[in-house]
Amino acid sequence: KVALLNLIGNCFFHQGNLDQALGHYKESLDLAREINDKEGEAANLGNIGLIYRTRGELDKALEYFEEGLKIDREMNRKEGIAATLGNIGLIYQTRGELDKALKYHEEALRVSKEIGYKEGEAANLGNIGLIYAKKGEKEKALFYFNRALEIFKQIGAQREIVITENNIRKLQKEK
Repeated sequence: KVALLNLIGNCFFHQGNLDQALGHYKESLDLAREINDKEGEAANLGNIGLIYRTRGELDKALEYFEEGLKIDREMNRKEGIAATLGNIGLIYQTRGELDKALKYHEEALRVSKEIGYKEGEAANLGNIGLIYAKKGEKEKALFYFNRALEIFKQIGAQREIVITENNIRKLQKEK
């Protein structure tokens, strides 16, 4: 039932119905805690964090991500660790705390590589590229964008290929 409620929450989230998604995630979280389903608890904490990040409630999102990360680390759930580190990095990126964001994305990248999580690896490479672009370090940014692009092409992530190619073009025009 924990997984089902989470899945229903995901459906609402992808439809843009954040209130319904949040309700299902919170119900799933309560149930996961009740039956001591740590994996379900961590997944729901991450999903609730995503809702708050989407709403721009970054402090609240950060609380949920950090709580989920703690559980993922205790259980050594590497994919959860990688995803949550990346999400925390995005919060700091949004806040303009680039050095802090970089630290989280680099750790997420390391964990993603370690477990062969290509999508996470490419996403974090792209985010590191964005950070270096914001810092005005264009050569470093291009290096990371090109590495991300290579992986996105390998895994056939069309949307991300377009975004990354646009980031590269934009940066090359600024040179």
